[in-house]
Amino acid sequence: MKVRMVNKSNEKITLTQTILKEENKLAFQMPSTKIDGFLERFPWVTKFAFRGEINQVYVQRVSPEIIGRNLENHFIAGEKIHHCDESGEWYETISKDVNLSEKIFLLDGDGKMVTKTYEKRIPIPGIPARRKYYFFGDMIPAVAPSSRKIFSYEQGCFKYGSTLNEKLNALLDVADQIKFVLSYWTQSKAVIVYKVPNGVTLPTWIKQQVESELVGFQKECEAIDAEAEVVNA
Repeated sequence: MKVRMVNKSNEKITLTQTILKEENKLAFQMPSTKIDGFLERFPWVTKFAFRGEINQVYVQRVSPEIIGRNLENHFIAGEKIHHCDESGEWYETISKDVNLSEKIFLLDGDGKMVTKTYEKRIPIPGIPARRKYYFFGDMIPAVAPSSRKIFSYEQGCFKYGSTLNEKLNALLDVADQIKFVLSYWTQSKAVIVYKVPNGVTLPTWIKQQVESELVGFQKECEAIDAEAEVVNA
């Protein structure tokens, strides 16, 4: 029995903000014509990143590498700032710490952020019948218990500390609307758009990748068993 080993050496590496940092491309500047052409194709990008703060643009196929990756985060510690008061005395304060995190936006086919709306009813207790002035006056009728409808929203965006997989679980059924995953980081000034293949939803695509990996591991195990049979023959 011939068993084909799974060879992943030719797989294309998915570009991420982390790779840009590792390849020292944080200061890389693309021609403005390339950026303008990119924005013609994806005009909604400027809703999530200022045109003047975009130096690099990329389009990638969505890949397993972006599903559970930790986002990039640049920490700027608070700096000492010196002041002089009216008496001529100098003193110092420390500015606030700043976290400049990579941001991910989950978008539908029109470039709108996917959002899950949750509806909840808050109970309002009833009020028994009572007189207007404690023990005298007109009777005020009872108020029956009721409830009030409130809404909460789970937005399709996140930054350092969360992963794409976690956000998909929170978005539930509306995750099927995701067609693009947009990454932007102020340190690289790079926009990376990951496109979901046509004809499949992102959650379904992820399941397909898991099933493909399972088949690969099964074949590798079969190859190991086949080699052992040859040795013991």
